[in-house]
Amino acid sequence: MPGFSLQIKLVGRFRVLCSEAWHDLWENMRDAPGGGSGTRSRETRMQRREGMSSVATAQRLEAWYAGRLGALLWEQERAQLEASIPNLFGYHVVQLGSLGADRDDDLLGLCRIPHRIVLDPVRRTGIGLVAAPDALPITSDSVDAVLLPHTLEFVDDPHQVLREVDRVLVAEGHVVILGFNPWGSWGWRRLFGSRAVPWCGRFFSQTRIRDWLALLGFDPIVGRGCFFRPPLEYEGVMRRIRFIECLGRRGGWSFLAAAYVLVARKRVAALTPIRSRWQPRRRLVTAGLARPSARVVKRGG
Repeated sequence: MPGFSLQIKLVGRFRVLCSEAWHDLWENMRDAPGGGSGTRSRETRMQRREGMSSVATAQRLEAWYAGRLGALLWEQERAQLEASIPNLFGYHVVQLGSLGADRDDDLLGLCRIPHRIVLDPVRRTGIGLVAAPDALPITSDSVDAVLLPHTLEFVDDPHQVLREVDRVLVAEGHVVILGFNPWGSWGWRRLFGSRAVPWCGRFFSQTRIRDWLALLGFDPIVGRGCFFRPPLEYEGVMRRIRFIECLGRRGGWSFLAAAYVLVARKRVAALTPIRSRWQPRRRLVTAGLARPSARVVKRGG
């Protein structure tokens, strides 16, 4: 039933747009003086945002991934990446942001591209290049793949980071994005004001990231949600509710997942030859000039 299928798609799209509009309204209310719960002012929120890319935040994110809940999430994220990254080919791959030396090696080890480098604004173990992700010291059109492991959530200007990714990628290059989903139980926990990592970051939905990439000329290839359990620190409880993972994957509940993996390809604009509309002008003299005769005329006399 094509009509019924189209109706379902339109309803789903409308639901996503309404959810994102509500999320933006919530963010604006929290930014307003006295908004939200009344305990967080605009100044406090701006100070928290400015510290997202600090050394302390980077170290806290690495420590969180080494913890119990972070390890469970990484197990699911790695499984999704393992199904996507091996299909990428080329000569150079750059990872913007670090999740810790062990996870960085694990992530880059999934890729078949030989030359690999991790770029991070904080000098730590395993970092090959210290630089800001929104001002890459890399030649334009020189990188085959860029990995963003939860990078956009902890930078001041995610749009500029994506513009830099577009600049350094070669034609048909790929970007792989790990992101936290703002609509699942993990996103709801963030809305209640937790300042711990990773809740202090800004969560962007997969739909919004797709829109940003489309404006830059990227075509999405893979988009998968992962980890459907709530963010609980109790190992026994998390083990008993592991069946939720199967339900989430089989039921197509990507909008409730804790995180997602998004792979997009840089589109190359094809030049279509256009036939010229002008017509050659007709010659005014069609017969041409008379040729001189070489015949010798004999005269009498």
